[in-house]
Amino acid sequence: MTDPSEAAPLTITALPARRSALALVPFPSLWAVHLLAVGFVVTHVFLGLAARTPWLAQVGVFTTIAGLLLAPVALVRLTVDRHVPGFLGGLGTTLRLLALVPPSALLGAAMLGRAPQDLQGAALAGTAVTVLLAGASAVVGATGRWLPRVLLALLTAGELAELLVPLGRLALSPTSPWRRVALALSPFGELLAFGGVALAVVWCARCSVRAVGGPRTAVFAVMPLTLATLLAALPWNVPRTSEGIARASFGVRFALLPTGRVGHPPAWELALYSLLLSGLLACLTLSLAAQDTPRRPDPAPGESSPPAPAGDPSAALRAFGWASIMMAGFGHATVVAVVDPLRITTLALGMLLLEAAARREPTTSPQVPRQGVE
Repeated sequence: MTDPSEAAPLTITALPARRSALALVPFPSLWAVHLLAVGFVVTHVFLGLAARTPWLAQVGVFTTIAGLLLAPVALVRLTVDRHVPGFLGGLGTTLRLLALVPPSALLGAAMLGRAPQDLQGAALAGTAVTVLLAGASAVVGATGRWLPRVLLALLTAGELAELLVPLGRLALSPTSPWRRVALALSPFGELLAFGGVALAVVWCARCSVRAVGGPRTAVFAVMPLTLATLLAALPWNVPRTSEGIARASFGVRFALLPTGRVGHPPAWELALYSLLLSGLLACLTLSLAAQDTPRRPDPAPGESSPPAPAGDPSAALRAFGWASIMMAGFGHATVVAVVDPLRITTLALGMLLLEAAARREPTTSPQVPRQGVE
């Protein structure tokens, strides 16, 4: 008889470790977007509440400054991680890093209350170079998929048009042809925003369905659909408040339709523009749906179980990228400068995150093999 003490020990095969999608967001991008989001909501969206609540205003200012201090580090990290070996790759990385210098300098100057006009123009030019290179790289890197290519091309064109609007304000002469051309691009940028947001929702939904399936995606789609309904109904009840939040928080100019250019836009136009915010929130939520899912219980002996989806490694990058684009809004003048340093910083951060997401997006549905007790 075999001694029980000499029996072979039970061997359990460890399940392979899976990194969370959030862990794939390079440090400190995750913290920078979180802090900037909290500060943006407090200091921009709920500005009236913050004015009546001193401690809330202090929280908003603290988180905004902390996020802005981390943002340049995050931009450099994303740029360096994107480095391509070779002479041309090194040249491109160097150009990207040089383009980040003026926006970072403007950020520091704005914190001190000084933002020279020349520095504002240089910051806009540097941000435009960052947007152009990141967008072109994302279009090329989204191999095998036409939807993200078209979307990222529209996003790049729209954001470049938006950067030309403050450049027009910086023109010395109000009658300058450059100023008139830049301001004429205002409705063009908003038109591209509507088309881009619609494609972005479709892209994020397709990525989530491919990564984790339709049922899980549908569960995450309930909240943005409900929020879109509430935001669309809000202008009919408080039209002036809705207009103020849209203009002050997101820089909406209502330039696409003539009714918004001559006075207060009607409720139906406010509801139409609310779809931009609702669409970006839907992109954020649908992207988070594609993260890793918990493992199912191991099947009983003799039963088979399909592999569980592993999630999309680009999901968190997409989510934080669209959150940054939402905070960037359309851009407008501030009390400190014509150029808002917060908006150009979040714009650059969002473009680099979406570029990384487009390059990490899997071309097939990821599957995880099932393993259990041997």
